[in-house]
Amino acid sequence: MTGELAGQTVVLIGGSAGIGLETARRARAEGAQVVLTGRDPDRLALAAQEVGTERTAAFDANDHAALAEFFQGLPGPIDHVLVTAGGPHYGPLLEMDAAQVRAALSGHVVLGLELARHAAGRMRPGGTLLLMGGTGGRRVGHGLGIVSAATAALPPFTPLWRWSWRRCGST
Repeated sequence: MTGELAGQTVVLIGGSAGIGLETARRARAEGAQVVLTGRDPDRLALAAQEVGTERTAAFDANDHAALAEFFQGLPGPIDHVLVTAGGPHYGPLLEMDAAQVRAALSGHVVLGLELARHAAGRMRPGGTLLLMGGTGGRRVGHGLGIVSAATAALPPFTPLWRWSWRRCGST
């Protein structure tokens, strides 16, 4: 295949539907090898068939052991990772209990950190890690709950991830 991504490997965490699936379609059209992940094995199999990839893994991205196992099991280096897994929790903040707040923050911040930890050692120089945060971080509102804070917390991780990545031998 020829195209802008020919010879590159794109990993889509949350790639069986929505933005992840559409990105997989585009990456394949541009010549990339695509690895799809998702929680639902049946939906993942349909997405893989549609995209034309045989490389899939069904797991919950918030299961940190499964995430580590996935990256350790990749057969070769990767070039790009897009994370669309997980979703925000909307609702009035004062109606959320502590466990819901922790889960909402973990869904964005800790998932991004864990992905960066596991992907960095597998990525070729010039690779990218793209964390989808959504538009919730652009505004604060009564019905948005913790999503604004969780989304707004992602950008500061980018320079830290780049610094860490360089320290582990990648560029």
